[in-house]
Amino acid sequence: MRSLPIVLAAALLGSAALAQQREPAAEVHCVRDERRSEEPAQAERRCLERLTALASRDGDVLRLALDDGSFKTFMDERTACEQHEAEKCLMHRLATYYPIQRLFVVERQAYESFDVIVVSGRTGGVTRMDAHPHLSPGGTRLVAAAAIEAWEVEQHIAIYYVQKDGLKAEWSYKAKVYELWEFVSWNGDERIELNVTLRTVNRGGAEELATQRAGLRRTIVGWELNKNVAR
Repeated sequence: MRSLPIVLAAALLGSAALAQQREPAAEVHCVRDERRSEEPAQAERRCLERLTALASRDGDVLRLALDDGSFKTFMDERTACEQHEAEKCLMHRLATYYPIQRLFVVERQAYESFDVIVVSGRTGGVTRMDAHPHLSPGGTRLVAAAAIEAWEVEQHIAIYYVQKDGLKAEWSYKAKVYELWEFVSWNGDERIELNVTLRTVNRGGAEELATQRAGLRRTIVGWELNKNVAR
């Protein structure tokens, strides 16, 4: 009769230990090793080994675990890619996992382009972005800046506020002329350092590309973009 509480206690301890194993303590980034010309699938495999029971792959199917016990599933169209069917080709690769925010970042590779989706592990909600996002130091915001000229982007810069049930679009910017935007760093949760490459005219009257420092800061009226920050 006394063994039952002991068994129950052991089961509870086992469940707690399992929960701790499932949720990594730090961010997980599936960064490719460029020195070894590592393929995206290899980088993802290393991530999945660290996210046991949270994310898994079975062939062309990527599965992400949600808080309610269900799964968010993404199916690759590998055959279409191999047969150069541009309209159907689509591959999914897990890129990042933020454990505190319960956010999965998945890169979607099309035939000659890519974009990114951020999936809420709490609700399964999906937010599309043009580039990989970067989390602020306090974990309250994500910013994505696109340095892409090979295809059209929806937003060159986008900022999202992290909520319990997913992401809320807070501010965005779409250039009307040629501009390539690159994320540099967060400075707190309300300042962002960026680089922008744009067309300028030199003293000889010729057009050329120039890269300069830019910045974003949050004010009482919202986000303010400065395209020319003194170094």
